[in-house]
Amino acid sequence: MAVMTQQLNNVAYGGTNADHGVLDAINEVLESIGEMPVTAIPSSSSGSAIQNRALKFLERVNIDLQTTGFPENTKFAQTLTLAGDGTVGALTTQTLSINATGKDGHRTLVLRKSDDDTGVEVYDADAGATLSSTTVCVAVSYTHL
Repeated sequence: MAVMTQQLNNVAYGGTNADHGVLDAINEVLESIGEMPVTAIPSSSSGSAIQNRALKFLERVNIDLQTTGFPENTKFAQTLTLAGDGTVGALTTQTLSINATGKDGHRTLVLRKSDDDTGVEVYDADAGATLSSTTVCVAVSYTHL
């Protein structure tokens, strides 16, 4: 599960608002369901208008695909040091997921928001507990490097 939310727009991917990549993707979704194309990218994916829902769909697919961990958006063999409360200060809002590697490769590690919503914590699904005061070896996937 991704910790961050990624707003899909051309600027987030090094383009400008004059680029048509995201607009073309929205129109492709709309055309596939028999709707008319739009001429502008919605300012937000919230709302019930069909173009807002198409943008929300594209944002979900964007995160799902990038969470796979391609070489272009993954830093391998990273060592994370966890604080006593289990939070990891080294991760940014651009972090999508982590996968245990190396000496920790047998573990199923998951990123979760901390209970007080002040950071990100690492949860060991195999042990059923939040990890704290330890280091883990992981591959970290980001929205873009």
